[in-house]
Amino acid sequence: NDGYGETLTVIVGLPDAAVRESRDRVTTALGNSGFKMPLGRTTINLAPADIRKEGPSFDLSSAVSMLAASGRRRDHQRTPLRDPPIPHPRPPTLGLI
Repeated sequence: NDGYGETLTVIVGLPDAAVRESRDRVTTALGNSGFKMPLGRTTINLAPADIRKEGPSFDLSSAVSMLAASGRRRDHQRTPLRDPPIPHPRPPTLGLI
């Protein structure tokens, strides 16, 4: 996330038209899933810059990057990227020590 102001997502690194359109697909999908987009300008850098990126194969990586930049805020709550481990109950003892 880079800066303040209106929400803007920029994809750099020689993307073709389908990759540039992924910005709209990803922001719409995340918004419909209840995630809040980070305020300000978000830049997604597709490296290396000298190789042309083609097709919709960058949608998932863009979505994960945007979730990481937003802190994965869903319904105005900040949640961890991973669920906490489930505690295992202590095995029952037979009274023999």
